[in-house]
Amino acid sequence: MAVIHTILKRKVKAKPFNSSFSKQLALYTGPAFLKKQALLEAIESSTIDFGRAKQVLLSQLIDPIFKHLFMEGSETHD
Repeated sequence: MAVIHTILKRKVKAKPFNSSFSKQLALYTGPAFLKKQALLEAIESSTIDFGRAKQVLLSQLIDPIFKHLFMEGSETHD
């Protein structure tokens, strides 16, 4: 169990949307499927310490490359 926890912790410290994700994203042409506001609220209310990964994810949520993943009306006014 400790090994799994260590692996998961290591993955959380990595960039949430890494280069492999970006490559797959370039191929995605389907409809938007993420509720940005709900995701932000879940991250902010979580008791888990995401460390730097949280900062990286929050900065990536405003990156225009990911905009087409968010459902209409789910974005906050930054």
